[in-house]
Amino acid sequence: MQRRHFVVTAAAAAAALLAACSRKDETDSAPAAEPSALSPEEGLNAAMNQARGFAVGLDQGPTAYVFFDPQCPHCGHLWQAAKPLLNKVRMVWIPVAFINPQSKPQGALLITAADPLASMSEHETSLLAGQGGLAIPERTAADLAAAIDTNTDLLGRMGADSVPFMLSRNAEGMVQTHAGGLETAALAAWLGVQP
Repeated sequence: MQRRHFVVTAAAAAAALLAACSRKDETDSAPAAEPSALSPEEGLNAAMNQARGFAVGLDQGPTAYVFFDPQCPHCGHLWQAAKPLLNKVRMVWIPVAFINPQSKPQGALLITAADPLASMSEHETSLLAGQGGLAIPERTAADLAAAIDTNTDLLGRMGADSVPFMLSRNAEGMVQTHAGGLETAALAAWLGVQP
């Protein structure tokens, strides 16, 4: 019986790994010293006031803050799952960079896009088709690179080690978080709206 429990646990762990891209996959040098951790409430306030991203969907209504890496296929699937809900919710997509060198410049392109919905749709379609996403410029402006670094730092301070990572307030006003992707119906339920 214990063996069966281990198999179920291993299968559940494998499923969880398939739903997110982890910082543990990154190949950079040793991590910097960690600043103080943020509670979920502090994390939501930081996402609202310190992070730089782009908003799509309704101007008002339930709002989710989504930390994503532009090179994460699970984030691409979450984007696809979220699109049918954009007439019911507001989603603020906050790019971070830890998967590969394209993450930061692509994040910078997305947060400065004239039409973020079209640019993100084009990017994620390309990424999920195995074409790498938006073409990146030779250089990324220093202020945009710093903004992506700040976003990445905030994600780490929230104790999250994978993307996508979402924060929102539930119907009772409590901050809720979710690590990993969701299908449209599950995302709608998490946001408290009908699919």
